[in-house]
Amino acid sequence: MSLEVYSRQSKAFQYDGYKINSEMREHINAEKSSSNVHKDRDTVNFSAEGRNMCYGFGVHDVKDRAKHTVVKPGIAPLFDTISRTLKTVREEKGSYDYSDIANACGYAYAKCFSEIEKKYVNSQDKYYNLDGTPCTKKQEIAWLDEAYEEKINWETANVRIAAGREQFLGHIPDISQKDIEEYEENIKNAKEQYIKQYQEKGTVKL
Repeated sequence: MSLEVYSRQSKAFQYDGYKINSEMREHINAEKSSSNVHKDRDTVNFSAEGRNMCYGFGVHDVKDRAKHTVVKPGIAPLFDTISRTLKTVREEKGSYDYSDIANACGYAYAKCFSEIEKKYVNSQDKYYNLDGTPCTKKQEIAWLDEAYEEKINWETANVRIAAGREQFLGHIPDISQKDIEEYEENIKNAKEQYIKQYQEKGTVKL
């Protein structure tokens, strides 16, 4: 039945002069009143007690919990830091090479690592995942490690593509797997070198 037909029939029903008797009307009103009371009571219980039971904190702490909720950042923070670093190198030198990229990767990792450590300096600050479970420094560093592995894979893939293009153009006889592995190792070593610098000096400098 279309809405238009339903609307006409509803109006016709009202115009017929049919009226609910007073007892039935009182009964319906009483049911509605009772339903609203239970509805309001259930809503109050869920809002106050339900939140406390599910999340373990009061309503007044909602903003504080949201402020300390951590979302897995993925690769963006690390990759963005690397991009900004290489932009600075290009502005200073006019260009950059694979050695600069490896250094930028290691520097960016140590920079992000130091920010995570500073975040957890105050042991009284608590951080949480979206599901309400505690988020730890160890967990955030593990996320950073995952992002760094993604960057290594990204860079080695780019080198293979570039080498393949050079081979196709006849500029090189073949693709050197040894050079690709050496480049990958340089990126890994850069991470260790800059972390060592941070741990020994407390700062990260390119």
